[in-house]
Amino acid sequence: MCILEHEPQRIARLRENSRLLFGLLKNIPGTTLSGDPCSPLMHLRIEKESIPRSQALQLLRSVHSLLLNQKQVLVFISKTVPTDKFAPPPSIRITVSADHKKKDLEAAAAAIKAVFAQVLQSA
Repeated sequence: MCILEHEPQRIARLRENSRLLFGLLKNIPGTTLSGDPCSPLMHLRIEKESIPRSQALQLLRSVHSLLLNQKQVLVFISKTVPTDKFAPPPSIRITVSADHKKKDLEAAAAAIKAVFAQVLQSA
């Protein structure tokens, strides 16, 4: 039997968590958040379109490293193939689950905001 049949409220929790985290991340200075507020998958990008792709990717790698090593927050850097003609801008991919607690999402958002501020200030 499917988990959703046993726990139909999981979908509602997932949407609630997605909306919460989207709201917490949507106004980080120097970034653009892509995705639907109800979607559990979002992409956080460097706002500066004037910087080269390689520099944006390096900044995101710094964000990734600091989040993982200093804040214990796991995010992923989106991957593209170098031969992609129309590759999207580099991004940090963030995924939400129905099992995340509000305090954990708030802590993760605070860590992401702090690290982006640190990295972008030094750029």
